Amino acid sequence: MYEPYNSNSDVLPTRVVYASTLSTYAPRPPLVARASLPPTPAALVISEYRARHPLSPSHSSPSLSELSIATADTSASATPIPTPRPQPPGTGHPKGHHHPSSVRSLASDVSSSEIPMFAHAGGSQDSNTSLESMQDDLAKAPPAFESCTAEMTKVLYWFRTDLRLHDSPALKVALDLKPTEFYPTWCWDPKYVFETRVGANRWRFLLDSMADVSQSLTALNSQSKLLVVRAPPATILPALWKQWGITDVVWEKDDDEYTKVRDATIEALAKAAGVKVHVVLGHTLYDSDKIIAKGKGCPRTYAGFLKLIGSMPAPALPIPAPASIPSPGALDLHFERENHSVDKWMKGDLNHESRAAGTSLDLSYASFAGPLGDFAVPTMAELGMVATGTIRGGEKEGLQVFESFMEDKTRVAMFKKPQTSPAAFEPASTTVLSPHMKFGTLSARLFYHRVLEINKKHKGHSEPPESLVGQVLWREFFHANQADTPHFGEVRGNSTSRYISERGAEVFEQYLVDHDPALNNGNWMWLSASAFFAMYFRVYSPVTYGQKSDKSGALVRRFVPELSKLSDKYVYEPWKASIAEQTKAGCLLYPKRMVDEKEARELSMLGMKAAYSAKMQGNDKRVLNGTADAVIAALQSNAAAPAGGDDSEDEKPKKTVAKRKAPSDARSSKQPKLSFGAK
Repeated sequence: MYEPYNSNSDVLPTRVVYASTLSTYAPRPPLVARASLPPTPAALVISEYRARHPLSPSHSSPSLSELSIATADTSASATPIPTPRPQPPGTGHPKGHHHPSSVRSLASDVSSSEIPMFAHAGGSQDSNTSLESMQDDLAKAPPAFESCTAEMTKVLYWFRTDLRLHDSPALKVALDLKPTEFYPTWCWDPKYVFETRVGANRWRFLLDSMADVSQSLTALNSQSKLLVVRAPPATILPALWKQWGITDVVWEKDDDEYTKVRDATIEALAKAAGVKVHVVLGHTLYDSDKIIAKGKGCPRTYAGFLKLIGSMPAPALPIPAPASIPSPGALDLHFERENHSVDKWMKGDLNHESRAAGTSLDLSYASFAGPLGDFAVPTMAELGMVATGTIRGGEKEGLQVFESFMEDKTRVAMFKKPQTSPAAFEPASTTVLSPHMKFGTLSARLFYHRVLEINKKHKGHSEPPESLVGQVLWREFFHANQADTPHFGEVRGNSTSRYISERGAEVFEQYLVDHDPALNNGNWMWLSASAFFAMYFRVYSPVTYGQKSDKSGALVRRFVPELSKLSDKYVYEPWKASIAEQTKAGCLLYPKRMVDEKEARELSMLGMKAAYSAKMQGNDKRVLNGTADAVIAALQSNAAAPAGGDDSEDEKPKKTVAKRKAPSDARSSKQPKLSFGAK
């Protein structure tokens, strides 16, 4: 039994041999890594077709589904033939048709002892078949046979933060190459597994998203799936394109510091190996490099950024998901782990505390292609983690949440960020789509253009920076600044950031489901008033801010059930409740607060005032040589903490502090009205 060729996929099976008359076909083996079988060269069974269809000048080319193609027989009776030699550049003919001489050269490269007998109609062997007669027959073959000797295009598509099929410009570029073999690949990068703080809830969101896109690929082609290879990209990708004969590698462009260095390394390795590289914009609306080039640097104010992008071409409209994808070829993996070691990353595991009790090590690197050798998406069990959140990942989930939010068009058009509450849940007062944009399970272009479409039908719709369009453009603003700023995720060496010694971003790096380096670091610089914003005396109190946004403490009661029975008066300050009240509420032994927030605020204000007085950016020589802290300490010892508001964005500084003019990029300030999407 042999499998019939799928004419819709435009891909030839990788392992085929000459065979006798075939009337039935066998199913292709499942997608698994083959670690022991050597590659078998490909060839076509043309004799039966030639016997049934005499050649003539008017003969039309046969469809590929009419050709007898057999999966390789790995038994001793199978007779392999040499792989056809690649054709030199420039020898191809239009539409994949090649001159018969190129086919004749293939036959002349093969000795008569290497070519098995062809079977003619009826199944009998013609023992008089000679090399010379086969050369003549091949020279007369229709174009469908001739095109089979053309150089194959084998594309490795490297999925990253673009785990979707809808509106994927990079995926479209990959498929527009008309690959004969298509390898949708994910590199399980130890940099993220061990050296990046990632909590269990974000891991589950990622694994959900990987599994979902894999299922979507299989739905388009039963022979396809997401091929998860568990090794460092810089070593495993070159090994894969050598093993699989990759001609082109395609990925979506990214702009954070690690990915830029990693991708430059991969690109250099690919070019050295003769593999074509295609890097395509898709994660953001605008190309950060083009913004930087046009503005001779990225503007550091939001208003300046809006003005700059307002003069640039509008983001392109979203494109549909592909209707089909080609199959991959043979999935052999002949690798040794010592050449793709993850030990140096594993030794510094930043996520060991998130692993379940009794699990000391991550087990996801026990093999290259998963425990069953089928390139499966890793599991939470392999990571040794247990998720507790409710937000799930995947393109299908993202599109469902997106469409649900877009149903209320008035809410979409009138959305204003300052009017939302961080304490709101079930439902949230925001879209809850940020993790989907972070992992690319929802296209930013689809979101952006849908909101613009709704806005056109609502007069008086909200405007940037408060509107939904404004929120997407904040994302663009921080991504472009990240691309323009070395060490954007640090204070030391960061020319955009004032030098301050406060910390906190790494906590959000670990626990945010939607953590994006550009947005997390950019927002922390904003909120700490170390960049993009200068009103450092505006401080958010964990007590009074909560009391204003959620008086009854519903959020606290839901997620800190030990305090669920306390009165509204004490739900934000349980340490102030009397013993009798604590006993009645069942929280007598509730831990005391870790810090007195008023004392911490005063200390912070002293430090911030000193840091502003020092006038040092992150790339100041005093920061780089390690003397900056001493400078700030000396200033701090002589400073008096400024008075000011402690929790409200609208609070004005008291008279003891000189009034500061709010910067033009303040989030709640009025911005110049600019037209987006009109060009």
